[in-house]
Amino acid sequence: MKRLIPKPLHRELVRWRERLSPARRKARRELARAEAARVDGVAALVAMAGRGDVRELIVREGEAELVLHDGRRFRYNPGDRLERLYSLPITGEFERKETEWVRRWLKPGMHCVDAGGSFGWYAVLMSQAVGNAGGVRVFEPIPRTAGVLEGNLKRNACGNAVVHRVALAEADGQMDLYVPDIGVSGSLRLHDYDDAYEVFSCPVRALDSMADEGKWPKIDFIKADIEGAEFALLRGAERVIRRDRPLMMLEAQASSTRLFGYEPSALFAWLEGVGYGAAWVSMAGELVACTGREDTLPDYNFIFFPEELRSSLIPGRGLAMSVPRLLVKI
Repeated sequence: MKRLIPKPLHRELVRWRERLSPARRKARRELARAEAARVDGVAALVAMAGRGDVRELIVREGEAELVLHDGRRFRYNPGDRLERLYSLPITGEFERKETEWVRRWLKPGMHCVDAGGSFGWYAVLMSQAVGNAGGVRVFEPIPRTAGVLEGNLKRNACGNAVVHRVALAEADGQMDLYVPDIGVSGSLRLHDYDDAYEVFSCPVRALDSMADEGKWPKIDFIKADIEGAEFALLRGAERVIRRDRPLMMLEAQASSTRLFGYEPSALFAWLEGVGYGAAWVSMAGELVACTGREDTLPDYNFIFFPEELRSSLIPGRGLAMSVPRLLVKI
């Protein structure tokens, strides 16, 4: 005969079974870690407010907002890897010299492309610089990251920016995208991640085909930080590059490019073949010419410019190189 357990006792047994289950215990540990990260991170950022690029931290119910001296605003959540804002909570700034150079060069009415939009650091900057007469096309294929990006664009009233949830590559199609459990940067190649990662199939597009389909206006500036896929972006944007002659800021790091089967020098050589020179931004905010054939690259972000603009961008037209130094990206 089946023995019946009184309802109050049954409810108590279920409650304890759930409390002791491995999944429940793991969830509790994750929640505790996230809460500790949130408390520690907010405390650290409050202490940093007013230093570097950070003007203030506004804490509201359920979220914190980071406000910079230039007026840009970003949601901050140290418990979520997608909203840790790179080095801002650590140093109070992020790629300051490149940021200031982009801010000085962009003008109202220009049209820009941001490949690898992440949480919107450069996308918001571009949007505010080019104004309502200009526009920004932002590419971010990671769904959750794209959601964070769109939230920050809305937060900054960037009505002239459009988010495309696709990756830029050499041709239209589908490719696997690898996203590590730590950090925010996904890649179309599997990097040597120390921790776990997730992989999903994402749509990829060539910039040429998107510009042709959408009848985009002249593109004045392209920024790309896509973990080694920069060369594929260039090959898929050759018509735009030859036609519009945009300035470009591209990341080039051998640790990433080699996963795609090329050295950074190959990217420099390809651009040289279509009439482009290269430079990096010094700590003084000036462009210093380079070739990409140096034994050690002087930086990891590079400005590529049409040769017809060299004299206006780099005084003296020469290759007066400063002492190379290797910068590590945080």
